[in-house]
Amino acid sequence: MLDRRVLVVALLLLLLALPGCTMGQNCNSTSQCAGQGICLKGVCSGYSCAGEADCSGDYTCGAVLDAAACVLDCASDDDCGGSQTCRNIPESTDDDSPTRSICL
Repeated sequence: MLDRRVLVVALLLLLLALPGCTMGQNCNSTSQCAGQGICLKGVCSGYSCAGEADCSGDYTCGAVLDAAACVLDCASDDDCGGSQTCRNIPESTDDDSPTRSICL
């Protein structure tokens, strides 16, 4: 259960940021990420979205824990940058919510 709590906190931090031009680029610190992006495990992340136009590259606007965020879908850890890993995350906080695999 602790692992899920850590993941939820990380996701909430990700969802607080606004779209920026360095989404998905490698980073060593948050100061390298445009806008209010954060450096999460070596990748500029944390951009909220209202639609696909707010996301860049292979990122898509998707529901994660009842919030919209630019996410990179994945099938395995090899699809993720930096030291991010492919994780199954619920799309909403409902107990029967479908999950999607995204890089975190």
